[in-house]
Amino acid sequence: MQRTLSFFLALVLFAPLSFLSAERPDASELMARIQALGDEDFQVRQAASRQMEAWAEAYPRFMLTAMAEAYGEQTDMEIVIHLEEMMEPLARTWVLNMPAGFIGINMGWDARNGSSGVAILNVLDGHAADLAGLQAGDVILAVDGVPVSAFQQLDGFSEKIASLLPGTIVELRILRGNEQFDQLLQLGARPDQLARNQGGDRETYAAWLMKLKSEAPDFDPTFPVGHFPMED
Repeated sequence: MQRTLSFFLALVLFAPLSFLSAERPDASELMARIQALGDEDFQVRQAASRQMEAWAEAYPRFMLTAMAEAYGEQTDMEIVIHLEEMMEPLARTWVLNMPAGFIGINMGWDARNGSSGVAILNVLDGHAADLAGLQAGDVILAVDGVPVSAFQQLDGFSEKIASLLPGTIVELRILRGNEQFDQLLQLGARPDQLARNQGGDRETYAAWLMKLKSEAPDFDPTFPVGHFPMED
């Protein structure tokens, strides 16, 4: 495969978020860490692994897709083994077994003053909306620039969020009191689904790894098994 990491990263870059704990690496820094996984010095390998784990905790989809691209082109078996071990929990959680995005709110429909939106009735502790600083009483007016009124009320909004993978970063237009502002939010996963995916079967993961090593130029490592996003 003649794909380049820099081209791949250009397709999946996410804007840094203030609520994320590690700064996202650039292409050269990430490649250097991946190559260090095969270093003869144990301490160098360990430092690279720990740094990549920190990045993966903050940017799970970004790191999974970047490692998947590197894995598909990697010939050093030491690096291949490390990547397989590091990708497995991420792939099971964020890509395989039909994961759905989760925002972590109880909601209602708000149509005051002719401005339709999703009213946040309650924010669930520790989930995406809470981590992004959203509050009960806020109204979501738009998702990635698309007015919520286009989603056919609550069912349509829920389907839109569920059509996105956990780890996806969306920009929400929020009404708080009389003020509007834009807020970035990284979608999570429902706790029950998260637990189920983490225990997913190894055969599915092994099949995914085989596809990464295939020569098929149209294989997208970010596209989850059995998941079909809504059409815009």
